[in-house]
Amino acid sequence: MDIERTSNGQIYFVVRNRPFTFAPKNLPLTPIKMNNNDELIELLKRMHDILHQAYETEQGNVTDNLPAELSTDEAMVLWKKAQKAGFVDEHYQPLISRTQAAVLAHAMAQILGIKNKWKVFETLWKRKGMYRDYYQALDQKQSLVFQNKIKELLY
Repeated sequence: MDIERTSNGQIYFVVRNRPFTFAPKNLPLTPIKMNNNDELIELLKRMHDILHQAYETEQGNVTDNLPAELSTDEAMVLWKKAQKAGFVDEHYQPLISRTQAAVLAHAMAQILGIKNKWKVFETLWKRKGMYRDYYQALDQKQSLVFQNKIKELLY
């Protein structure tokens, strides 16, 4: 596996000579050969950090854009718990599946008394149709386990 940078500044992740674009322009990275899984994991972690920094630079700090309903003291306690559990990152963006994120949003909205929960979370997470994700989660067996984790964590 290789990472290559073209003359126009785009970064490509090359697997069996098939490039996939995954990074913004002007990212200072040179081709890297992967010899084992540990090297690949470390590279992916570094790339995640670089992409996060590039996104923040482009969009501004996401934490400044928290809606008022989700930036109260009570909400911040819930965010910290969700971050510690690995459900959201330091910028309050979900690290879990769409259905799990909808379950988390529903639980947080219940605790915080947010009436227009889907609008608030869809705006924060730049998603649409979270209510569909939530009802889809209710039909999935594995979401029951996740719902129990949420109850233990937040309630």
